Amino acid sequence: MNESKLLLLAAAGLFSSPLYSQSAVKAQKSQDSSPTKVDFYGSLEFRQAEIQEMEKDQRTATTATLAVAPTFGAIFWQKKIDTSFSASYGTSNQSSGIQTFEAYNETIVNLFKSEYVAFGPYSFTDFSKTSGTWMTTDLGVNLSGDYKVPLSMGGLSLSAFTRPRGQVMSPQALEDNKTAPKNNTGVEGFGLSDPEDAKVRQRDFNYLVDNQIALKFVPSIQEKLTLGLTVDVAQTWVPQYQASGFDASGSPDAEFDAYRARMLTVTRASTTYQITDMVKLRAELRSYMGGFYGYALNAATADSTGEITKKSIESRFTVSADLF
Repeated sequence: MNESKLLLLAAAGLFSSPLYSQSAVKAQKSQDSSPTKVDFYGSLEFRQAEIQEMEKDQRTATTATLAVAPTFGAIFWQKKIDTSFSASYGTSNQSSGIQTFEAYNETIVNLFKSEYVAFGPYSFTDFSKTSGTWMTTDLGVNLSGDYKVPLSMGGLSLSAFTRPRGQVMSPQALEDNKTAPKNNTGVEGFGLSDPEDAKVRQRDFNYLVDNQIALKFVPSIQEKLTLGLTVDVAQTWVPQYQASGFDASGSPDAEFDAYRARMLTVTRASTTYQITDMVKLRAELRSYMGGFYGYALNAATADSTGEITKKSIESRFTVSADLF
């Protein structure tokens, strides 16, 4: 699992959360707060997108994609627990058949919830694209806030959340994520004929933080229309290793060196139209950029160079339906 993929996984919960796709259904079903009440919900989304990869303001590649994404979840324990399972099946103009498959579970527990603020444990579990087996689980907390401002011309709402967490990896994920340590032995290539033999398993946790701030406006002249502007920032810290000697078998004797920081900023402008109570259309323009709008967490370090100029622009159109 490379670091770009890890950043996208960290951001996955930002865009596919049941809170993001099922808010209307939840608002309707949350009237009954009895301890034994369980509300089930589900949705199906059809998505078409065009992604333009950029480097130094020059377009390097364009990919058109199609995807279908079902989500099924439940709200229970007096509306304090919200858990959902989501999947995404996609293809592109660069392949035939199903090219991508994603599956994950997200759970939010609101131990404390007021009119404006909610706080509690949070988990996000990713499953393998090929076998469907568990790969990684993020465990942490969710702190979110929401504030609505009634205006004469419409309704304005401001929301934000932060989700710091640590990541537990399965044995398969650890094997897939093996990396070569920094070579401080003075022996070129660690004296190994195959560079793959120098790679070691990760022995420390990854740490991640998702941050989001979102602004939505519903004009009074057309209450089925919602205009949105969202900024998402996903941060990861991945352990790096170094080897100054060799173990008894002649393999590099790796030890922890430092955490490498990475950041991804996603800016989204969206227009959503509610066709019926169950069906809506959304047009969205997204910008993906390394660092915080091109600035690294620590621009003085060598890790931060070489990726900051890369970005992607995505235009996305979706049709989604609440199933129940």
